[in-house]
Amino acid sequence: MKTCMPEANRRGFTLIEVLLVVAILGILATIVAVKTIGQTDKAKRQAAWTQATSIKTAIAQFEMEASEAYLAAKRKLHPFWEEKTI
Repeated sequence: MKTCMPEANRRGFTLIEVLLVVAILGILATIVAVKTIGQTDKAKRQAAWTQATSIKTAIAQFEMEASEAYLAAKRKLHPFWEEKTI
């Protein structure tokens, strides 16, 4: 006495097959998520490093420009700094 359905009448998937596919997809999704999060952190660190380098360059440029402006102003004001002798 056979209780299983004949092969010709069998349709769809069994519950075990569906659960197995869902479990495999879950594992793959977890692996991809972990890799993606790791790459995101690396990209954030690289962006922060690049921004810090840009700020350093901007500060150095400002110091050079400010010192040039200071020296130019000092040259213009130099006669006023001298002590007058009468």
